[in-house]
Amino acid sequence: MRAFARWLPAVVLAVAVCGAAIGQDSDSEKDAKKAYTPKESGVFAEVTAWFAQPSGLGLTPATETGDGTGADTHPLSVDLGTANRIRTRVGYRLPHGRGEFILTWFAHEDTRTFERLSPSDFVYGEILAHPVFAGTFDDGLADGFSSDILVRMRDLRIDYYRDAFSSPRIRGKWYVGYRRISQQRDIDALYFSLAPNLPAILDPLTNGPKPGLDPLPDFARVRSEFSARGAEAGLEVEMPVLRRFRIEAGLGVAALRGRMSSEYASTTHTYAIDQNGTLILVEPPFDLLGEFIDPQNPELGAWVDQAVQESFGIGYSSNNESANSFAVETYLGFRWRVWRDLDLVGGFRTATFGNVGLELRPKNVTLNPNGSYNVQDVTRTTYDVNFEGYYAGVAYVY
Repeated sequence: MRAFARWLPAVVLAVAVCGAAIGQDSDSEKDAKKAYTPKESGVFAEVTAWFAQPSGLGLTPATETGDGTGADTHPLSVDLGTANRIRTRVGYRLPHGRGEFILTWFAHEDTRTFERLSPSDFVYGEILAHPVFAGTFDDGLADGFSSDILVRMRDLRIDYYRDAFSSPRIRGKWYVGYRRISQQRDIDALYFSLAPNLPAILDPLTNGPKPGLDPLPDFARVRSEFSARGAEAGLEVEMPVLRRFRIEAGLGVAALRGRMSSEYASTTHTYAIDQNGTLILVEPPFDLLGEFIDPQNPELGAWVDQAVQESFGIGYSSNNESANSFAVETYLGFRWRVWRDLDLVGGFRTATFGNVGLELRPKNVTLNPNGSYNVQDVTRTTYDVNFEGYYAGVAYVY
């Protein structure tokens, strides 16, 4: 499907160029009667189901490694697959061939939960969490994860169409108009330590496990929102093949400007000894914690009370940044008049929205003695979103 989508703009352009040339030729009166002739004026409505598959979003909450060397590490990405979403068009054709106004609305929303659990097998990389203290053993690995993903897209178009050329063999229309889009991508991930095989830490009072020291899951959130508006222009052509059957194609581009916001948050954990407010970090393999297994020793019992699990949270956000974007949309399909002014429509459509997302990642972080941090450098990554897939529906002119 994606290979076909790459060729679709070239096919549409070739159809438009050939159509313009053919449109200059004359045709017989018999063919002219067979050609489709639209109503002089009227209200137009079209509803199609677009089986669109979004791509380019970078939905990768974790990695997986096999032998621990990293040589066979591969990303664990979420494929949203093809979703059926309604695309609606309504318009009005002005009398005496003065053009037509058409409003187009498309909305896409998809939520997914993606998880892998493998107790005691620490092979999942916490690529969304900040590397400081990530993983129970500070190695950025977990033996399970669960992620929630949200992708939302809104696309509104208001266009004015006018005939560019017309003949019994082909008809073309240019259009100009207004386009407004909004896009959102959220990824939340929890990284677990289900069976870490840590030294047993017993409470001298109960002779049972000391509460609060079971490894807490690391957490990461990556969020991006974008909203923009701008002008667009394009060309659509249709060619009668049979009396009631036509091939149609279109190509449109838009230049957009808007605002972009992005948020990053991460919470990781580590073990420490709290001596009257002074934290002594305990590094893997936690040998110091292993000394707590003898609750009968009063000296060690005092240390047990001071063992804590500390959380390290880091975040960074950027709000309402100015950003430029673009949209390129193409389609190739058919239109079949099945009854009076009722058409069946179908084909393949692709729409690309450039620079509609921003992902922020704190890169260099300095820890202060009081537990605060200072972000010295941030990695900024922008991404495009592409929707492509087949569509089918009905259209009617009143």
